[in-house]
Amino acid sequence: MAGGDAHHTGRAAPVQTGVRPHSANPARTQPRTRPRTANRAASFALDASILAALLAASSAPTPLYPLYQDRWGLSALAVTVVFSAYALALLLALLTTGALSDHLGRRPVLAGALTGAAASMALLATADGAVSLTIARVLQGLATGAATSAAGAALLDLENPRRPGRSALTNSVTPAAGMAAGVLVSTLLVRYAPTPTVTVYALLAAVFLAQAIGVAFMTETAHRHAGALRSLRPRPSVPATVRRTLPAAGAAVAT
Repeated sequence: MAGGDAHHTGRAAPVQTGVRPHSANPARTQPRTRPRTANRAASFALDASILAALLAASSAPTPLYPLYQDRWGLSALAVTVVFSAYALALLLALLTTGALSDHLGRRPVLAGALTGAAASMALLATADGAVSLTIARVLQGLATGAATSAAGAALLDLENPRRPGRSALTNSVTPAAGMAAGVLVSTLLVRYAPTPTVTVYALLAAVFLAQAIGVAFMTETAHRHAGALRSLRPRPSVPATVRRTLPAAGAAVAT
C-alpha cells in the first residue's frame, strides 16, 4: 500500500495545500482577462457611437427641409407630416422592440437595425418627393427605435463597477450630443457640399454599415431565450439604474 511504503521508508506523504499547480503562475491566466476587458471597453465605445450616430441621423434632415421645399414645392404641412412620420415610427419601435434584444441578443437586433438605418439613408438620398421622403423617414424611425433600445441596454450591461453611473450618463448625454452634431454637420454640408441632399446621407449610411460590421465583434451581453414575440407587447418601464438621471436628462432635453 502507498501509505505503508511511506511509513516503512521514512518518507513523508505529500501534503495537499488546496492550491492548483497552474494557479501559481499568473502569466498563464493573464492573457485570458486582458482581451475580455479590452473587448468590453471597445463594445462600450461602439454602443455609445451607435447612439450618437442614430440621433445625428435623426436631426440631419432638418437643415435640408428648406431645400426640399424649394425643389419640390412642399408646403409647411407636408414638412410637418414628414417630421411626424419619423416621430411616430420611432415611438412605435421604442414601445414594441424595447425588450426584443433581451430575447434575441443585443448583436442580432443591432445588426438588423443598423442595416435598416443604412437602407433608410439610401432612400433619403434618392427621395424625389414628399411620399418617398415620408417612407424613408418611417423606416429610419423604426430602425432608430430598435437600435437605440438595444444599444442603451448593452451600455447598462457593460457597466463598470469601478465607474458606477457611467452607463446611465452615457445613455443620457450621447443622444443629445448626437442630435446637435447631426444638425451642425448637416448645416455645414448644406453650405459647402455640392450635393448636400446626397452627401449627408451617404456619409451616415457608411457609418451605419461600418457599425453593423463592428457589432459582429462586440461582447454579447444577452443570451437568446424564448418570448421574443411576447416581448413586442408594449410595457413601458424605466430601469432602476437610470431613474435618478432621467429627470435631469428630460429637463435638459425639454429646455
